[in-house]
Amino acid sequence: MKLGFAKQLWTLDALTLVGMVIAMVFGPWWSFAVIAWIAGFERSRRGAPGVLPPALIATIAWFLMAFVKDALNGFRISHRIGGFFGLPHGSLLFVVVIAVAFVIAALAAGSGDQLGRLSRAKAAR
Repeated sequence: MKLGFAKQLWTLDALTLVGMVIAMVFGPWWSFAVIAWIAGFERSRRGAPGVLPPALIATIAWFLMAFVKDALNGFRISHRIGGFFGLPHGSLLFVVVIAVAFVIAALAAGSGDQLGRLSRAKAAR
């Protein structure tokens, strides 16, 4: 049974989210960018936009991981680091961290998207 195009993309996005969470738990901090690159490449090969969905998935996964890790410590880490950078409240650190995660994932997914388009164009020849 062949899945429809939208279901294929939802399945790919779900696998991307699970892969990013696993990579963030067991890998270094930048491992989510590798998963974003793979997701951008695969989405592009299937003819779908490959930059924004993996970047948003990475941002959500990064926020969840940062929130859970900080919540386990009673939000002491975000308040200390936020105070070090002069932020009025430690929760603003999450906004900065999310922006950094989005930019990194968008750059990785964008490079995967471009390589996927290039490989699709070569295969069409």
